[in-house]
Amino acid sequence: SGGDYMATGMLTEVGECNGEVTPRLKAVQQFLSQAGRCDVTDKLLGTRWTKVLINATASGMSAALGCDYGGVLDRENAMLALARIGDECVRVAHGKGVKLTVVD
Repeated sequence: SGGDYMATGMLTEVGECNGEVTPRLKAVQQFLSQAGRCDVTDKLLGTRWTKVLINATASGMSAALGCDYGGVLDRENAMLALARIGDECVRVAHGKGVKLTVVD
């Protein structure tokens, strides 16, 4: 049912940019949990930069080519461009001291 999906399917993560878990953050989590699953993270910037990496590479390339991700994976020149864009994103994140995170 829809209620089950809201409890287990959709995830919202909240965090402070400095990684602290504050009372304010716990209050935001409690409020947002009324609408679905909400977790506190101490890796907010890493998650943000990981999402930038995904959007700049796979999402951006599929939008530019007008295809799905599979269409990007099937084109060698698209994969080369994707790799260069990804490399730049990783270099910038690491240059800012951000550790990228693993996402589903």
